[in-house]
Amino acid sequence: MFDNIKKIKNIIIFILIILIFSLVNINYVKAASLFFGSRYNEYSIGREFIVDVYLSSSDKYVNAISGKIIFPKNILIGKSISIKNSIIDLFIIEPEIDNESGSINFEGIILNGGFSGEKTKIISITFKSKEEAQINLELSDILVLENDGNSTEIETKINNKTFYISNKNKVAKNKNLK
Repeated sequence: MFDNIKKIKNIIIFILIILIFSLVNINYVKAASLFFGSRYNEYSIGREFIVDVYLSSSDKYVNAISGKIIFPKNILIGKSISIKNSIIDLFIIEPEIDNESGSINFEGIILNGGFSGEKTKIISITFKSKEEAQINLELSDILVLENDGNSTEIETKINNKTFYISNKNKVAKNKNLK
């Protein structure tokens, strides 16, 4: 009798573990993510550098995205934006740098069924640093919509990025971002 109770207890524990992992996996899979990428995480004062904005969505097809990039206007100057190799086919709001407010707004659509996959580029931004500081680039007001016929909002993980502007003439090559 005790063996049967022990077996039932083990089966219940096994089922609970499977349910817990299933729920965790569902929450992970349904999310898209937006993040920054750059060659290094430290740059010298006065140096221009490029920061890319990327999108990943492993199980949902994204057909539209909008948002704002915020940068410290007293430390960085936005020099240019490139949409070369962007997954966005048509920008409803063409990305434009506003150095007065320290922001870049963007809004665009992805044609032909949308995008599902890992690390595709949305835009590239060239900045020039003005002074030594720790800086934070932030993604704000992000909206990612699914290509499901209803433009359902996709839960999106936002990964802001911290960079360092130093007074060094050379930046060590081993400070690559991942």
